[in-house]
Amino acid sequence: FYAPWCAHCKRLEPVWAHVAQNLHNTNIRVGRVDCTRFTSLATEFSVSGFPTIMFLKGDNRYSFKGDRTLEEIVNFATRLSGPPIQTITREESLDNIKSSHSLFFIYVGELNGPLWDTYAEVAETFQPHCFFYAVSSLLVKKHVTLMRSPTLFVFKENSYYFFEGKEKKETSPEELAVPGPGHIRESEYLNQDAAYSLSNAS
Repeated sequence: FYAPWCAHCKRLEPVWAHVAQNLHNTNIRVGRVDCTRFTSLATEFSVSGFPTIMFLKGDNRYSFKGDRTLEEIVNFATRLSGPPIQTITREESLDNIKSSHSLFFIYVGELNGPLWDTYAEVAETFQPHCFFYAVSSLLVKKHVTLMRSPTLFVFKENSYYFFEGKEKKETSPEELAVPGPGHIRESEYLNQDAAYSLSNAS
């Protein structure tokens, strides 16, 4: 959503053109709305500033709040175009994910139980902000050393860190932010509320 007189919109134009090019061969459709001509649409979608980038998926609307770069916008659209948790079924797929994303979460284990249920809930909430995957222990063993299953870890900048939850319900989000040796809390990379939810399911 843009306005012709908006300077920020004009700066975004070349980036937006590249976004459309990058997503041309996908099921994602890229468009733009001149809010000075289509005022009813601007009102319908509660557009209050320009430019407003929004992803529409069924009846759901997701507003983009990140940096207006090609990579950030394409990743935002790619994340939302699929399910909240994407299942990895081939080893080469995990290699490709590691090379294309600097940060993502992976769940290893059976797709049931308290940790999985909470992971699915967190993934649905934070899908606009991060990639979430599920994989079997067989496929992931080349990349990490598993101590247990089910388990959850984050890949960040070619390193991986296991998520360690607390059993006690009263554990505060602040406590979750203190990593042990070789491990790191999810709250450092995503959101303290999400980490707190996962800790209660561990």
